[in-house]
Amino acid sequence: MGRTRLADVEAELERLPPERKMLVENALLLAAEALLGERPAELQEFLAGSSSSSPAWAKNRARLHVLSGRLHEESVRGSELRARLGLSRQRLGQLRDQGKLVGVQPPLRTEHWYPEWQFDVFGNVRAIVPELVRAARDARLSPLALHLLLTNPDAGIDGRALVELLDERPSEVVEVVEAGAAQGT
Repeated sequence: MGRTRLADVEAELERLPPERKMLVENALLLAAEALLGERPAELQEFLAGSSSSSPAWAKNRARLHVLSGRLHEESVRGSELRARLGLSRQRLGQLRDQGKLVGVQPPLRTEHWYPEWQFDVFGNVRAIVPELVRAARDARLSPLALHLLLTNPDAGIDGRALVELLDERPSEVVEVVEAGAAQGT
């Protein structure tokens, strides 16, 4: 499989319907931002692996980088959260294990990232977080799947993402997360 030229990608984009074109352009932008945010060694490893792998592997690897970039934008790194809350790495691990915090370990990362939606405007953990973690565990949703569910407007209520409803309609948000088990997720 030869390398795809930028001109080929641009030509392919022009053939797409406008709404699909916008989605693809946004995905490419997120992927580019995620790749540019990588340390040089990790970027070289990614690029080296993509040239010798199957198209399915490369597509999945790119998807993981896009999700990682999105998670990065919507979360606080563990090191930053430790400084903010004055907690050790071990204590954050205990809080995750006890279901009191949601921590996601992105692909190719060693540190957990903590979605911002679980903190109120004062930086305190919202009271609903343990209930959401319990519901997600019962529904067999990973921390990343829980984050994606809560931030997806299409999975929300009345066209609003569930994160927008955490304070005003918490019981309904928990019900949607619990429904994950009924849907086989």
